[in-house]
Amino acid sequence: MRRLIIAALALVAGVVWSHNAQAQILGDSLVQVIAYWEKDLVLHYRVVETEVVIENGDSTVVNTNSSLMTVKVVDADATGYTLEVETNVLAMADEEELELTKSVVKKFGKKANALKLRTDEFGAFASVVATPKDEKLHKDMVDYIADVMWKKFITEDPEFADEVDEKDFKELLVQSSGTLEQAIYKEDIMKLLGFFGNQFSLKEPFIFNLQTPSLITQTPMPANSTIEAKVIDAENNVYALFQTTVTDTQAALKEATELLADIAKNEQTAEAIEQVPQMLEDEALLVEDTHLMIIQADFGVPLRYNGRRVFLANGSGKCYEMEILFIPEDEAKELRKQALF
Repeated sequence: MRRLIIAALALVAGVVWSHNAQAQILGDSLVQVIAYWEKDLVLHYRVVETEVVIENGDSTVVNTNSSLMTVKVVDADATGYTLEVETNVLAMADEEELELTKSVVKKFGKKANALKLRTDEFGAFASVVATPKDEKLHKDMVDYIADVMWKKFITEDPEFADEVDEKDFKELLVQSSGTLEQAIYKEDIMKLLGFFGNQFSLKEPFIFNLQTPSLITQTPMPANSTIEAKVIDAENNVYALFQTTVTDTQAALKEATELLADIAKNEQTAEAIEQVPQMLEDEALLVEDTHLMIIQADFGVPLRYNGRRVFLANGSGKCYEMEILFIPEDEAKELRKQALF
């Protein structure tokens, strides 16, 4: 939950399996990923995120964060599985983000870094498991972070309050975070759940249209995607799934324009943002996502996940990379001892 709130409010812009989860190769042409999880199963993953700045084709790493993700199957029946996911922060390069995250955890407790979700019988994401109390906690955290960020901006630049209305500013940040059900799609666990419950051809790529998470609000945007399945090691039954998605940037620009116009109820805010759409239209904007999953089919445990999201305008921009590695219990225990919180 920490990630989705901070990422959304900063306007950046995003499977759990057991040893019994079966990734089956059907005949010699199809790969099928289906979960057979057991209650009380606990799995651990190390997550490493890297932010890269791209200038005229040259790349520079500016931030690297890492965390420990622990997943427990707390319920299993014929209709699906209930999963509890907890995150421990191991390292965070951005000092301001670190202090903000610490303050959120201190104010709201461990629930700030935890979530519960439900999958279908195949292991694919179905819904967030949340009570009205959980929804209120999410809203309170969003409001708290919006208030902290507003105070930060006006402290660093007193003229900011003269240019942007406080109410408009906070409303934009709250919209970016979305509801608890919407915000789940920015969580690390969702990178892993995406391939479960599907089958893929080993002979030809699967090409399709889909809706991707918005760059700014929670409104999905149209995109084109391709998934390829390849056998990596036939003898040991290891295969890879590779997905590339390109977002319709015209839809992104249209959405940005409409959102900015909608929230600019205050004249000061309107003047401050009225040139943004024109600036965006002058750029050749590229938004591309890639996902790689390598799975050992006999044990059903993904060996590795790598994700990459690129934002480029005329050859310059940013790239966000993520690596998720399955780790054993003893390594997870040692990492938890080193965790910042």
